[in-house]
Amino acid sequence: MKEDGLNAKAEMASEAKVTIEQAIKAASENVHGTVIEAEWEKKQGKTIWEVDVVTTDGTGMEAIVDSETGAVTAGEKKKSDMECCL
Repeated sequence: MKEDGLNAKAEMASEAKVTIEQAIKAASENVHGTVIEAEWEKKQGKTIWEVDVVTTDGTGMEAIVDSETGAVTAGEKKKSDMECCL
């Protein structure tokens, strides 16, 4: 079972051209605040970085960074599960 998960992550890694550091930088330039988490996922057939940011006013935001181009393709307010961590 664990090997299947590793194979899936290896496949995703082969598709990504943007590092976690680059994704965090891109997200930080678009959503001002403190990055608290970055996660690599596959959504709608594309690999993306989800970068969670707490803004200066305490709002939880999620920036979606394209793992091929580094472009921030979306930003949205996090759901209430983020509120526990502020």
